[in-house]
Amino acid sequence: MRILHMNAFQKLLLISCHVFLGLVILSCSSEKKQVGTLLIHGGPIYTMDSLNPVVEAVVTLDNRILYSGSLENAEKLRGPETQEINLEGKTMTPGLIEGHGHFMGLGYNELNLDLINTKSFQEIIDAVADAVDKAKPGEWITGRGWHREQMGSTA
Repeated sequence: MRILHMNAFQKLLLISCHVFLGLVILSCSSEKKQVGTLLIHGGPIYTMDSLNPVVEAVVTLDNRILYSGSLENAEKLRGPETQEINLEGKTMTPGLIEGHGHFMGLGYNELNLDLINTKSFQEIIDAVADAVDKAKPGEWITGRGWHREQMGSTA
């Protein structure tokens, strides 16, 4: 019982070292479990990843994909607040978010006289005159893209 022969300061120092060491060990060993906010499963989920093209489940954390793969592993990321979507056999694919665009119109602009950047009726007249000079006899000239709101007060 060597500890009995220590003075009070030495005992306090020894106890403090043990407490500090215990706290360090506890803080290093506790791993915070990451939990998803949404679990999607129940149908084929296409990822567009050539190494893993179809998965059973996807887990998101807020608006980012946290995990995609087996449902068994996805379940490990479920927490008490995790929402769930069961696809019930339906297919999930990556999507594109397109605010607003007329894709056919973009293509037509390449086939027609593009008037999108015109700021006056005179610019439209000049663009049409230039197109007439380049057109074959009898060829139609069509244009698109101008907006009256862009013409200003002299339109």
